[in-house]
Amino acid sequence: MKNMLSFILIISFIIVGCNGNMNNQNKKQRAVSQSSQMTINAVMKANTQKLMSMPGVVGVYVGMLEDSTECIKVMAVEKSEALEKKLPTELNGYPVVIHVTGKMKSM
Repeated sequence: MKNMLSFILIISFIIVGCNGNMNNQNKKQRAVSQSSQMTINAVMKANTQKLMSMPGVVGVYVGMLEDSTECIKVMAVEKSEALEKKLPTELNGYPVVIHVTGKMKSM
């Protein structure tokens, strides 16, 4: 009888321990899933400082491609090979596109 009770207690501890680990794994998976589902505005905001620090970049905004896909547009003085190499092609799944505006002057 004592052996059976000990066995049941051990199995119970194992099950409870495994459930705790599974809950932690589920929480981590949900956090990763939520971060990958950031809105385009949140992605732009999170990356604006980094993009604006690149030479030749004068602005960043949310735009659309010809097929109505949302994208992050990077306004640049000119389109250069150096800038194209530095810019990511996408951020969190959103395409990044160069929009040549030339130099901007404040009014």
